[in-house]
Amino acid sequence: MKRTVGYISFAAALGLLAIFEYALYNLFSTGTCASGTTAYVIARPCPQGTGAFMIALPISLVLAGLCSSAVTSILGIRAAALIWSALFVTTGMQFFNAAHGSSVGGVVFYGLSAMFVVMGLAPFFMSTQALEASE
Repeated sequence: MKRTVGYISFAAALGLLAIFEYALYNLFSTGTCASGTTAYVIARPCPQGTGAFMIALPISLVLAGLCSSAVTSILGIRAAALIWSALFVTTGMQFFNAAHGSSVGGVVFYGLSAMFVVMGLAPFFMSTQALEASE
């Protein structure tokens, strides 16, 4: 029963990371925008649902972290390292995708993309090497 809870937590963490990445993709696609009543002229109003994506971003990340801690305590650190890897590699891919659409920050986005992919692949390879060494 305990391992089943660990697998459910693992699946929930990955699902929450998918929500995080979808919200991040939509916010990157939106770019800069504004809404509300202000003394300034709003050049580009925010599309419908932007607020929901802004709320989903931190909430999904915190809940995925809680699921990841449950995975660590039940299935071990190697399973949690896979969740960490999934988060950072997919976020790196989001930065790479954003670099194509950016006229100003392309170089910065490419650099962030490389950094996040390295941060995601390092624990993945370290956990798989530890798994092979333990067998």
